Amino acid sequence: MTIFTCLKPASFLIYLLLSLPFWSRAQNPFITDIYTADPSAHVWKDGRLYVYPSHDVAPPRGCDLMDKYHVYSTDDMVHWKDHGQILESSEIPWGRPEGGFMWAPDCAYKNGTYYFYFPHPTGSGKEWNSTWKIGVATSREPAAHFKVKGYIKGLKSMIDPAVFVDDDGQAYLYYGGGGHCEGGKLKDNMMEIDGEMQPMTGLEDFHEASWVHKRNGIYYLSYSDNHDSAGQHNRMRYATSTSPLGPWTYRGIFMDPTDSYTNHGSIVEYKKQWYFFYHNSALSHFDWLRSICVDKLFYNPDGTIQKVIPTKTGPGAAVRYPSYEGLVMAGYQGWFNTPGDSTGRHWHHYERRGVFAPGSCEIDLWPDTREYAKIYPTPFKFANGRTANVFSAYDASTVRLHFKWMKDYGIDGVFMQRFVAEIRNPSGKQHFNAVLDNAISAATQYDRAICIMYDLSGMRPGEEQLTLADLDELTTKYDLLHGTRSPTYLHQHGRPLVVIWGVGFNDQRQYGFKEAETLIDGIKDRGFSVMIGVPTYWRTMGRDCIPDSTLHRLIRKCDIVAPWFVGRYNEDSYDSFKELLSGDVGWCKANGIEYVPLAFPGFSWKNMNGPQSTAIPRDRGHFFWKQVAGARESGAGMLYIAMFDEMNEGTAIFKCNTTNRLPLNDGGSFVGIDTDLGSDYYLWLAGQAAAWWHGKGGYSSEMPRVRNSE
Repeated sequence: MTIFTCLKPASFLIYLLLSLPFWSRAQNPFITDIYTADPSAHVWKDGRLYVYPSHDVAPPRGCDLMDKYHVYSTDDMVHWKDHGQILESSEIPWGRPEGGFMWAPDCAYKNGTYYFYFPHPTGSGKEWNSTWKIGVATSREPAAHFKVKGYIKGLKSMIDPAVFVDDDGQAYLYYGGGGHCEGGKLKDNMMEIDGEMQPMTGLEDFHEASWVHKRNGIYYLSYSDNHDSAGQHNRMRYATSTSPLGPWTYRGIFMDPTDSYTNHGSIVEYKKQWYFFYHNSALSHFDWLRSICVDKLFYNPDGTIQKVIPTKTGPGAAVRYPSYEGLVMAGYQGWFNTPGDSTGRHWHHYERRGVFAPGSCEIDLWPDTREYAKIYPTPFKFANGRTANVFSAYDASTVRLHFKWMKDYGIDGVFMQRFVAEIRNPSGKQHFNAVLDNAISAATQYDRAICIMYDLSGMRPGEEQLTLADLDELTTKYDLLHGTRSPTYLHQHGRPLVVIWGVGFNDQRQYGFKEAETLIDGIKDRGFSVMIGVPTYWRTMGRDCIPDSTLHRLIRKCDIVAPWFVGRYNEDSYDSFKELLSGDVGWCKANGIEYVPLAFPGFSWKNMNGPQSTAIPRDRGHFFWKQVAGARESGAGMLYIAMFDEMNEGTAIFKCNTTNRLPLNDGGSFVGIDTDLGSDYYLWLAGQAAAWWHGKGGYSSEMPRVRNSE
């Protein structure tokens, strides 16, 4: 059987010798001091990820000189340790006398022993291609002291051993080459086949490089194909099954050709992120001097694999916040300006119709500024005649303090509002760029999750492209896809999360579903997951929602759906309203979408819309906690709080003045936090909600025991 033709013309050696040595500072390839190929990746009991590659020896004649296996490991996907050489052909008593031909290996663990599987021929000279054996070496350690124990008897002359150990401890061996793939059970000694090897049926265009992994009860068999067209060679394909030995259902191509003549890879999950290891020839530009690489691998909601996009930077560090699941996060406006903060935006979002003075403002809460490093005097006075001060969100010290509060009170993080109607203008973009820059830094300092939320309110048709271009800028600036400059960025389903808010509302917005779909598709195509902000009655398409099933189709394209509840109920009406949540959760589970309900502490916008406008009392936190408990009872796995710093609509949870410390406001009014509760009460209460979501016991629909105020 012809397995593989590895020899190439010697003329390539002239180019090769002129090019050595090769070094690279890029993360991919991630091993640059020797040439490596065919990476087999595993996570062992010590919590580290180990890679067992083959070794392309330079200068080559082809792949006949491959020898001297090394092992590498990492605990962060950035820093790799070379454990040194573990085996070479001279140590194989039954092996080919000339040595070499140490091709793609694998490793498995069972009952305290590591089993290293490697292909090696016994035949001398030209007999190598028909005399392959699958050798086995063992050790009590994952990366040292391997001793050859023999080879697996009764196998055909094939290569590329891959061993998969199922959840029940049963091990399976797969191997192949030349268009043929077989699999079978291993006995408990891991060196004998239990029964007969059998063909793996259902694979399309199989060449070699079989690998099996399991996810959510489904077995995946990946392999390289025979593609050879226009200088492009092996692609990576895969099939799935409900059984480790098939039959298999072919699913498609998940990686296009690299610059190498071959490809061979492994798929593994590490710290809640899936990765694909593979090789290319980026360092040598020569087919038989290859280098191993790794990139993130993602699944669609239906379990199919998304196409892996090779990168030069690699996956970056392990994700700090891999999922919104189990987190309590708030919205962060970051839109307040003051004269003197250098933005030229005056009293933006403080003022009403250009005036910020008693009787003319747009905030119903007043910030407690006692801890701010920078404050700004206002025309407002307290009863004792002292000037009332406010903050500017533009100042780095302001944002840093806010994130410190999140850390101090246990709130997991925030969604950074990015208003399309603002970033279309230079002043707005400058402001929100600065706020986000400061927030990324503060989130890193205080280890808080952070996520970008595009608020589409006020967006015009065509500005979806402006929004995508803005995302491209942020992706480059903060390396959002790899996290090197945004280490606490929130992910979902293996991808960094981006939110688009404001889809499906029936309030006569200029944009519609067409623009929303362009955004959803564009964001996903860029490698992000998507959370979509929708009306309260999105599922039934009533009241605040456009009655068009297109909305449901768009939601199904996303990862999380987040309905907007602010102002839709009060404390008395919530009990009947919360029945909506269980129906929403059920719909989302049936459609493979995550669901995040909302809780807000109260509502007031009288200074913006007049004394007769809607207000929803906070009732000393009882209203907020009723919603928290309702969200938990619904089965939702995450919670969104509206909002961290929204003083205009009176929903802020951050430190606001108590009723005994409110400025005078002739012609208007301010809402204060109950004096005995303290200005930080809603930060504390939100932190209690987060503790409940984190699994801490002792919480129920009853209000948490009141702690001492400040």
